[in-house]
Amino acid sequence: MSTKTWKQFNGALSWSTKVYILIAISIGVGAFVFNAWATNWAMTILLTLALTLLVEYLFLFSKNHPNTWTFIKWTILFITIMLLFISSLYK
Repeated sequence: MSTKTWKQFNGALSWSTKVYILIAISIGVGAFVFNAWATNWAMTILLTLALTLLVEYLFLFSKNHPNTWTFIKWTILFITIMLLFISSLYK
């Protein structure tokens, strides 16, 4: 198994993956700067992004059924956002 160079690895990533990684890094840096780790919102957002990246990773392996995986990805994202909203109602 050969190792990829940085140029090959960067070319293999999709733009949406690069954007998700940039958002995750921005959230982590912002949570550190503004001391938002105590509220758990930053960790929840990072876990949601990780779940979205996992689903996108699975999507790459399921090119035979792209519509099904798109539906699953959006359903998981919708359920996660709804759980965040529901959890914000309770103190």
